[in-house]
Amino acid sequence: MGGVSLDNYASMNPGEYSGDDPASVRMNRRLLSDAIGISPERIFAPSQIHEAEIGCINARFLSLSAAQQKEAMHGKDALVTDVLEICIAVSTADCVPVLVYAPNKKVVAAIHAGWRGTVKQIVAKTVNYMIVRYGCDASLIKAGIAPSISKEAFEVGDEVADAF
Repeated sequence: MGGVSLDNYASMNPGEYSGDDPASVRMNRRLLSDAIGISPERIFAPSQIHEAEIGCINARFLSLSAAQQKEAMHGKDALVTDVLEICIAVSTADCVPVLVYAPNKKVVAAIHAGWRGTVKQIVAKTVNYMIVRYGCDASLIKAGIAPSISKEAFEVGDEVADAF
């Protein structure tokens, strides 16, 4: 499925915080929502800040206004939900996107794992959040790691090595 974004965002970019043309992002979200059979208002992606904060998309969150939802998602690098017929996502360039699913409770998470978040254990914290908040069985949880930058294309300084 292709999108309408151009240049650095060529093709399907539904990320509102990427710097892409807002009209292209809206059209990409419409294309995505049509493809998965939900309204564009049911696609949620946080304004990430390379930390380890987790957002929960639940009935209380869904009762908020669009502006309040946007505010609640600011500064989150992971989203977790058990609500059906919504789409949660994170944006990445060189960072690692991790998708997690707990089949026993039908809970999903989308995690943005940059090096700062990884140092702060964003993936482990999100999985623990799923276990504590939703009662997910750790032995059943499945995770997928999507493509990210490789060591050949990314050089880190001593500050990164020291943080680990």
